Amino acid sequence: MATIEHRLRVVRSPSIAVLADHLAERLDTDPPADAFARIEVVVPSRGVERWLTQRFSTSLGATSDQAGVCAGVAFPFLGGVVQRTLAATLGEDREAVDPWSPRRLAWPLVELLDDLPGTAAFDPLRSHLTDAGVRTARRRFPLARRIADLFDRYALYRPDMTAAWLDGHDVDGEGAPLAANLGWQPPLWRQLTETLSTPSPDLRTSEAIDRLQRGEVARGEDLPEAVTVFGVLAMPPRHLELLSALARVAPVTLYAIAPCPAWSAEDSVPVPRNPLLLASGVVAREAHTVLTPHLERAVHLDVAAHADDASGDAGPGQTGNSALSVLQADVRGDHRRGPGGQLPALPWPAGDDSVQVHACHGPVRQLEVLREVLLGLLEDDPSLEPRDIVVLTPDIEVYAPIVPAAFPQRQARGGSQDPGAPPDLPVRVADRALAAENAVAQALLTVLELTTARVTASQVLDLLATAPVRARFDLGDSDLEELPRWVLGTGVSWGIDADHRRELIDLEDRAHTWSAALDRWTLGAAMADDGTRMVGDVLPYDDVEGAGVELLGRVTSATDALFATLRSLAAPRSVGAWRASLAAAVTLLFDPGPGPHRDAELTAQLGQVRAALDDLVADAVTGDGSSTQVELTLEELRGILGDLLAAGGGAGATATGAVTVTGFEALRNVPHRIVCLVGMDDGALPRAGVEHGFDLLEAPSRPGDPDRRLEDRQLLLDAVLSAVDHLVVTYSGHDPRTNEHLQPAVAISELLDVLQASFTGPVEVVHSQPLQPHSDRYFRAAVDGEEPVLQAFDPHHLAAARAASQASGPVPAFLDAPLPPPPDDLVDPTGIDLDDLIRFLEHPVRFLLQRRLGLTLGEDDRRPPDRDPTELDGLQRWQLGQDLLERGLTATVPEDWRAVTMATGTAPVGGLGEVALEGVEDLVQRLLQEVGELGGHRSLRQLELEVPIPGGAPQVARLVGAVEVVGDTVLHVGVSSPKAKHLVAAWVRTVAVLASEPELTPQALLIGGDAGLKSGVRRITLDPLAGLLPLAVEGEEDLAPEAAGMAAAAAMAREHLGALVALYLRGHREVVALVPDTAAAYAAARADGADHDAAVTAAHFKAWAKPGPFGGDRDDAYCVQAFGPDADLGEIDARHPFGAAADQLWGAVLAARGKG
Repeated sequence: MATIEHRLRVVRSPSIAVLADHLAERLDTDPPADAFARIEVVVPSRGVERWLTQRFSTSLGATSDQAGVCAGVAFPFLGGVVQRTLAATLGEDREAVDPWSPRRLAWPLVELLDDLPGTAAFDPLRSHLTDAGVRTARRRFPLARRIADLFDRYALYRPDMTAAWLDGHDVDGEGAPLAANLGWQPPLWRQLTETLSTPSPDLRTSEAIDRLQRGEVARGEDLPEAVTVFGVLAMPPRHLELLSALARVAPVTLYAIAPCPAWSAEDSVPVPRNPLLLASGVVAREAHTVLTPHLERAVHLDVAAHADDASGDAGPGQTGNSALSVLQADVRGDHRRGPGGQLPALPWPAGDDSVQVHACHGPVRQLEVLREVLLGLLEDDPSLEPRDIVVLTPDIEVYAPIVPAAFPQRQARGGSQDPGAPPDLPVRVADRALAAENAVAQALLTVLELTTARVTASQVLDLLATAPVRARFDLGDSDLEELPRWVLGTGVSWGIDADHRRELIDLEDRAHTWSAALDRWTLGAAMADDGTRMVGDVLPYDDVEGAGVELLGRVTSATDALFATLRSLAAPRSVGAWRASLAAAVTLLFDPGPGPHRDAELTAQLGQVRAALDDLVADAVTGDGSSTQVELTLEELRGILGDLLAAGGGAGATATGAVTVTGFEALRNVPHRIVCLVGMDDGALPRAGVEHGFDLLEAPSRPGDPDRRLEDRQLLLDAVLSAVDHLVVTYSGHDPRTNEHLQPAVAISELLDVLQASFTGPVEVVHSQPLQPHSDRYFRAAVDGEEPVLQAFDPHHLAAARAASQASGPVPAFLDAPLPPPPDDLVDPTGIDLDDLIRFLEHPVRFLLQRRLGLTLGEDDRRPPDRDPTELDGLQRWQLGQDLLERGLTATVPEDWRAVTMATGTAPVGGLGEVALEGVEDLVQRLLQEVGELGGHRSLRQLELEVPIPGGAPQVARLVGAVEVVGDTVLHVGVSSPKAKHLVAAWVRTVAVLASEPELTPQALLIGGDAGLKSGVRRITLDPLAGLLPLAVEGEEDLAPEAAGMAAAAAMAREHLGALVALYLRGHREVVALVPDTAAAYAAARADGADHDAAVTAAHFKAWAKPGPFGGDRDDAYCVQAFGPDADLGEIDARHPFGAAADQLWGAVLAARGKG
């Protein structure tokens, strides 16, 4: 291949790999005269740099017996080379700061916007900067940034227009007068040029081009020795003019991508015949148009002449007649195939999978489906490696967080690989924003948001759970589990303290604030809480003890640091002052200092954030290069810092040997054997551009003008052309909730149309994927002998598909066999606690799961509320009422009960709280009045009971406990209406009193609030003699209580308790399906004469599957765990018969129950 020796050389090819090989050959055959001289190759991205470096390392300096090496090669960006050339040509300081860069240009613009002239031309700007007639800083800096970006583009793409502005002509790019609403731009440009000490880029570039063309600059005057620009598809026309002028002094070589080689010989590009080239190749066509005037002679490489080694990336699966190859050849040759085209349609290649489009149910399923597709391709072609695969997406921030779940790395985390499971597929995400990958940056932005926020309970807890804050204040997993309970227990909702609340809503009340909670926690660590003692207006919080005291110290340090930081960041200040304040905040909140909590990752993240803060100051310069003294509000600072931290992290994770997931730009045109396009949903590509409303480039446009939508289309076409063996596309083709059919991105629809037109027969490209990964559509060959429609490789999903394909049967028993006998620490052989027996009978299923299996379900996992309560919910009303009732029964109600209650943070503040507590007090007073009629508070006493069990139940000698009575009455008082579990507890206690004290004639009285009754109070009595009578054994009526007196009744009570204890022991080893409400409903049906089956049916509908908002026992978490969801009571009874036990216990309870 011969090249033409000329100052400006252009080497073009549709293949970037061919360009790379040509460049490597040139560097090998024509190295610099100075062996130590650094070679510079200008690249469009860091991803291309890494790919090019790896490619050079196999070719540069390579011999038949020695590998190559890539050393002494630098890869700058084009912008840096342009600035160096301008500085060298114009005699400027190469190290000088360019005030015209968009990030720096915004600062002098802010100063100009603060002091706009009073002329009418600037009225649109003044109107934009005011809100309801008042000047606001909120819009100032965003406007300055938009104008800076716009002026930068004007200098680059409309230098003739800006030159006219300096001459006093207020015109657009075509020389036409500007509309009145745009007339502020020329005078603002002129003001800017007068303010800045450095001429504008358009003037500097024009002068540099003139000097180079006139030969006024000699080679070696700080000019680059040679310029090699690699892998570009298009560049601004102004940069091309500068490089063309530079070529008169130094060698300049441009290695350009030419998607369509047929254009190389054309002075002007005809309207493309190929539909994809027509719709998505506009940027490439305009790039050729811009380049043509600069071409004296260009070297063009024909990719077809290097088909065997064009890329070095092709695998054995690549064939010239695959659908993908045909599609790419038609683009490069500008051919239209099929109806209306110059080439005939081809038969669809049998079994061809080189182009695949998968319609999925949302982003998660897209990545799950992609993993299965890639595993299939790797299985079919052993020569494929993860490094050969790239995944491109238009929105990396949507898909990057899902990657770890969709591509689990079990072995990388030290886990074991399941036998028969597919191997881990290594995946690396590249090109994410700094703020997305840097936990310190995320936390700092959160702190800035909190500065003007309500500082809610959840916001602070979420911040404390971030990795940098945890490391700084040594907060462990157990700490983050305990702290929300403290927050809930003290009623924190929002606000730092009373002053903070007043600043936000003019409400000076510290209730429900962090300050109130911290005071309660601190006082609770110093003194015990009996629920009545207050220090000032602070009630101690009783749960801070032991290790909690250490946790309190760490939490106090963290919240003190946070709240002090929030207050310190409120006022406006200069950029330098902001940098100092934020640096101090980073150190205070996120930097643990040297030690075990500061690992390499945290150290790197802290360094990145501090570097970004330094960049903030470096950018903020005035026209004369000094630091600006413009004061920024917190809102402006948040936007500026957010932009800095949102900058892409580059393609540092590319070319790692793993599958690379990145945006379209990072690896543009780099060939991969498998190119995957993910997230190609309707509207995702082309992406919506930002319309300024005053952009003079929008119309009329010129060739080479930037256009986001056209650029996105070109990116997609470049990705299609860079695929070597396979192109895999996924999109959300079905709504995950409704299964509604959704369209792909417009460009993908156009691609599918081209495929349909280019081939005859069924074009098998689009595959509609199921909602679930365990759908039998993936495994039909494994399930029922059919050929699989789709492929999957996860054995767990196969097992699920097999299970789903089988006829449904009864749910397997929760316990297949009884557990071993309980250890002594669970059942004391010398006696069983009466309260423990009651806990078992209240819910035997829960008792088994908690006591023997250590399984606790349905714990309070509520997140702390972020709003003050406006009323008491049912649980809070019950808790407060029960607490007040218990204090009333023991005569320990504090005089300031309402103040104590308000101090707990439970009740609403102000009048709402007073009304809510008044209702609770009224109910408790009625209940206490009912109790008072029994003999007053002082009649309450306790009896210590020892109940010998006849027959000696296994490992049990006696039943011990304590019962509160009033005279002969076992009393249960509660603020809620008595429920089944309360009846069970009262029954067992009453029978225990009867069994141990036969001289008494005990009965149970249950009193509870009931809003459905006129009195508001419900009373239920239980007569143990009436309850035990039905249990008398037939033929032994003389043992019935009426016949044998109280001694016989006591003996029968002991027998009854012995049966319950035996049930208790059984409940430690197996499921006893004696759930109170359902068992009571069963016993009631039996008492009404129903047989067993009818009673089970009645209990199923009345209590087990009871309709309504609260459901029945079937919805209880422990019943769901033991019996399965939506279990049928009849099936449960078949596995765990409960009729006899229900008759024994609940038959007695119902017989003993009086009216009420």
